[in-house]
Amino acid sequence: MAFERPRTEPRVIERWNRVFEVLSAESRRRLVASLLEAGPTESVALPEAAQCHGDVDDQRAVTIRLHHRDLPLLADGNYVDWSREPFCASRGNNFDELAAVIEAIETAAPTFPEQLVGDGGEDGDGDRLEYEHAPVDR
Repeated sequence: MAFERPRTEPRVIERWNRVFEVLSAESRRRLVASLLEAGPTESVALPEAAQCHGDVDDQRAVTIRLHHRDLPLLADGNYVDWSREPFCASRGNNFDELAAVIEAIETAAPTFPEQLVGDGGEDGDGDRLEYEHAPVDR
């Protein structure tokens, strides 16, 4: 007997495609992780909450990237709400879609092949699948 995959509605497929598109950038994954740690009603300071390890960009370049690419994509999907003054972000109405994926990945990370999680390097500061969270803006 052959396994038959259940048919998935096109709108569900589109939601998954959008979630994976949004989570395809490290800065957006870091922002989601920071918001997870901050709690449902708190905001996080930008650009710090989206800062990547080894980010060679200066703060101005990171801020420009957030303004023009990352935050509009997150806001368009209603995943994140953000403001310019103060420059911060909070959870949007659809944030739980991203949170569920990030939490599932973090839970399953010990079972991933090494090339997907890194070895931490000799100094323990490698490309591991771990997120240091930015300070919470209360």
